[in-house]
Amino acid sequence: MTDPEKQAAMRVLSEIRAPANMTDVKPHDLVTFHMVNATLRYGTTDASTHGIVGLASILGPVFHRYIDGYHFGRLACRLVEKFGFHAYKAKAYLGMEHLLLWIEPISTAIEFTRLAFRAGIETGDLSYASYSCEHLVTDLLLQGVQLDEVWRESQNGLEFHRKVKFRDVADMIVSQQRFIQNMRGQTTAFSSFSDAEFDEERFEAQLTADRMTRMVCYYWALKLQARFMSGDYDAARAAAQKAKSLLSSAKIHIQLVDYYCYNALTIAAIHETSGPQKQAEGIQELKQSLERLREWSGSCPETFLDKYTLVSAELARIEGPEAGGRG
Repeated sequence: MTDPEKQAAMRVLSEIRAPANMTDVKPHDLVTFHMVNATLRYGTTDASTHGIVGLASILGPVFHRYIDGYHFGRLACRLVEKFGFHAYKAKAYLGMEHLLLWIEPISTAIEFTRLAFRAGIETGDLSYASYSCEHLVTDLLLQGVQLDEVWRESQNGLEFHRKVKFRDVADMIVSQQRFIQNMRGQTTAFSSFSDAEFDEERFEAQLTADRMTRMVCYYWALKLQARFMSGDYDAARAAAQKAKSLLSSAKIHIQLVDYYCYNALTIAAIHETSGPQKQAEGIQELKQSLERLREWSGSCPETFLDKYTLVSAELARIEGPEAGGRG
């Protein structure tokens, strides 16, 4: 791409991609597709890499083309490295992390998360360095790393976010820390995120419509998981309903897995105490979740097969031959 006006337009589109994703995924996708189409029509420029890796991130979770997504992601990274598009290195590497989580062991994605953070610091791309901190904690939790280590990484990330004053992403890490502390037994009760320094109700009261949609969705997904763990199934279902209304904001993010897995397990846990209509609705919702987990287990068994197997077993249990679902 040689036309300076088209190059400038591509850079403007790149700048609005991430903010669009924080509020409404439709303009985010539209911007991404415009960037890729402009690249195909007018040639490659530095900002093209952001559009290409954005397309890569969408192809898997949305269009079920995970391997195609991987190849587009590799293309974006190679363009960055071949032509020295260093200003877009953090964006390309973090986009690669997005898509690797669906097809490769989590450790591979974590490597790109760390690369993205370092590249963001080196090039002054503090927004993507900031996103990388939150992604790292998410990936470590998904990998099942010892919680003391995850806590240390979250503390480092929160300190960085407060320096760059990125409130919404900082609150994503706060949400993660609440989950970590809850699982470590450091909250006032196993069915609460509160402690001497954090008030759960006060925090939830400021999760208003003007906040980053994905951050709010992720908070409720974490609460769903935590409340299932504590056996507080009514609170888990309430959190699931709040997350469900915001799921479109997370359609390319790995947090979808926690929602579908733990919502299904919660439905199974309350099946026997639900009325016939609720049971039928619950089984239908559980089967929909199971279908998503089935697809993901096929793309990366190492990460998703255990979750698919567990939910499958719960469905078999409640659909057993005995009345009331005790199979």
